[in-house]
Amino acid sequence: MRSANRSGAGRLTAWGQLSARLTGRLGSRRRLSARLRAGRRLSAVGLAVLLVTVAASLTGCGPGGVVLGHDWQGAELLALAKVNGQRVVIGIDPSGLRSENLIVIASKTQDDPVLGARITHAAGGPWLVTVPARQAPNLLYRVDAAQEALVGVGTIEAGRGVLPVGPRVVTVAAGSRAVGLLDASSGRVTRTWPSPVAAAYAAGSAAPDTLCVAHSGASGVRVAAVALATGRVSSTITLAARSVTAFGCRHGRPLLVSSAVPPAGSPSTGSASTGSASATSAELRRGPSTGVDELVVRGAVATAVATSDDSIFVALSNNARSEVLELDGRTGERVRQTAVDGLPVVRGLYRTAKGLVALGDERAAVIGATGSAYAFKLPGTLIAAPDVASD
Repeated sequence: MRSANRSGAGRLTAWGQLSARLTGRLGSRRRLSARLRAGRRLSAVGLAVLLVTVAASLTGCGPGGVVLGHDWQGAELLALAKVNGQRVVIGIDPSGLRSENLIVIASKTQDDPVLGARITHAAGGPWLVTVPARQAPNLLYRVDAAQEALVGVGTIEAGRGVLPVGPRVVTVAAGSRAVGLLDASSGRVTRTWPSPVAAAYAAGSAAPDTLCVAHSGASGVRVAAVALATGRVSSTITLAARSVTAFGCRHGRPLLVSSAVPPAGSPSTGSASTGSASATSAELRRGPSTGVDELVVRGAVATAVATSDDSIFVALSNNARSEVLELDGRTGERVRQTAVDGLPVVRGLYRTAKGLVALGDERAAVIGATGSAYAFKLPGTLIAAPDVASD
C-alpha cells in the first residue's frame, strides 16, 4: 500500500511535473503570442505615428498647430490672418482660387496688444511686415520666400506705418506732419519731407510717385499731394465736411471716396450711374482746379477702392451684401457691376493677372474679365489686408 501509495504519489508527481511543463510551455506560447500581438499593435501604432509625422513634415506645421503650405509661386498676394490664435502670413492664389498659411509670426512679450501688424508691398520690391511693439519701436521684417520665413530688417519709429508709393516705401503716422523715405533693405529712413496735412488717410500713386494724404475734421476735409521726387506739395485744398470711407491716389491726384446711405425704409429710386435696381449710385467728380477727384457713393458704404490707368474700382457694402463697381476713370461711366456673394464687407481690392481680387474677413473672391465672381475661403480671419502700390 505504501509502495502503491508511493508509486501512485510518484505517478501523480510525474503527471504534475509533466502538466506543469506542458502548462509552462503553453503559457510560454501564450505569452509569446501575446507579445507578438502586442508587437503588431505597437507596430501599427508606430506606423500611424510615422505616417502622421511624415504628413506633418510634408505639409509643414508651425506654432499653435498651424499647418503651413508652400505655394509661394502661386501666391500673387499676401495678407495677414488669425489662425488658431496665431498671426499668420497667408498667400492668395487667384489662379487656383485658394489660400494657405505660409509663415507664422512669432509672438513676443513686447507685442502691442492694441495696434495690429501690417503687410506692405512696393512695386518690384519685397513684402514687408511691421509688428507694433509696446512702448518701443515697431519691428520691421522682410518676407523671404526662399527661406519661407520672416527676416528681421530693423525697427521704425513707434506709431508709424509703412506705405508703398510706386517702387518706394514711406513711413507715415496718423496725425503726423512728417513723411520719411524708408530703405527697405536696412530699415533706415534716408530722407524726410514735411507734410502739409496731419495724415489721417494716406495712399500712394506711381507715375508720378506721389503720396496723397487727407485729414477729416469738423471744419472740413483737408487734402494734399506730395511729389516724392522733389518733395514739392502739388496741391492742398480744404473741402466741406463729408463722410470719408475710402481714400486713394491716382495719377498723382488724391481720390476721395465719400458715402451717403439713405435712411432705412427710403424708396428705391434706381440709379442711372450703375444701372442697378437698387438705390445705389456712384458719381465721379473731377476737380480740374483743385487737383482732387471725388467719388460720391449713395445708397451704400464704399469700403475699398483701387485704381488702374483706365479704371476705378470701388467696393460697396449694403445690408451685409457686397458688390464691386468698375467705372471709367475718365468719364465716371459704369463699365461693370458685380455682386460678390459670401463677403459682407470687402476690406481690399487688388488687380492681379487673373483678375480683380476682393478680400473679405473670411473669404476672398476673384472677379474675372467677364464680370463673374468666384469666391473661396481664407484659412483664418483676416486681420490686415495688404497695402500695395496702385496704378
